[in-house]
Amino acid sequence: MGVPDNAENVAEKREIEEVEESAAKRARTEEEEADDDEVPELTEAQEECEESEEDDEDDEDDDEDFAIDCLDDIEAEDEDFTLEDFNNEINEEQLEIFNKAYFDFLNELQEDIPEGEEVLLLKRPQQLRPVPQTKEEFKAGMPVAIIPPEMMNYRVELDEAVRSVEYPSDEEGDEEAELEKEAAGQAVDDEAIYQMLSKKLPGLTGVFKENIEMLAKELEENKLEHLWFRALILTDCFFDEQSHVLLALPSGKDMVNELLASLGKLWQGLTAKSDDELSIKEGVREKTMGKLERCLEDLHSGFFSNDATHEKAEFVFQ
Repeated sequence: MGVPDNAENVAEKREIEEVEESAAKRARTEEEEADDDEVPELTEAQEECEESEEDDEDDEDDDEDFAIDCLDDIEAEDEDFTLEDFNNEINEEQLEIFNKAYFDFLNELQEDIPEGEEVLLLKRPQQLRPVPQTKEEFKAGMPVAIIPPEMMNYRVELDEAVRSVEYPSDEEGDEEAELEKEAAGQAVDDEAIYQMLSKKLPGLTGVFKENIEMLAKELEENKLEHLWFRALILTDCFFDEQSHVLLALPSGKDMVNELLASLGKLWQGLTAKSDDELSIKEGVREKTMGKLERCLEDLHSGFFSNDATHEKAEFVFQ
């Protein structure tokens, strides 16, 4: 069979059609890609919604950072001790052995307690005598309390309230930082720093007064679940010289005495309850009373203040 006369024209026509079809496909593809690259405009409501979600994420990050900070504060005892903590009663070699034994002791405590629970040391490590040189000596001499995991939230709340007073607004914080900076160069006298710290006293007093009254009300209403441990955490925070300046300043003497009277009354009410009513295990009461006695000794010995500010302070807790 011969080739039709118009075969060449047909082939040429098909070639042209194929080229046109290919060009059309490329055009469609480029158009689709352009559509994909276009970002649809958001309505005002959608923009507000996205901004709100971003703010929520920032808040969550802030909360997480704060929780970590608070946990760091609670475990502040983990920092190395210095010769000054022992009034130079021991030498460098004994201090190094003490710090190592202390960290070994803490690590073993964390391994032994149930998951989620916390350990509260009921005595300052540097006050143990004779000065421990082994993990076993720490275990024998250091009283501890195992705190239910639910109580961690209360400690965090307390630390947050104290921090809001200790670390005030940006403007006040800048003024405080400047004073501290100048004080390091001896350009500011002690009176200026004293006045700066004294401004914190009413706020700190308010934090502890509010919490003491809250726990006292729960005791009055016989809401005893975890109340013993909450009172213990509150007391530990109150006598924590690293958390606030309330006990360090002579001008806070009257405020401290009022708080001590209220805190003592709270403990008197708690100790009148039985272990079963309070849901505390055997031995917890005795360890807590030892803790409170040592707090009173620290007040009278001048541990919190170099002068005799709290020498005659009364803390009647049983």
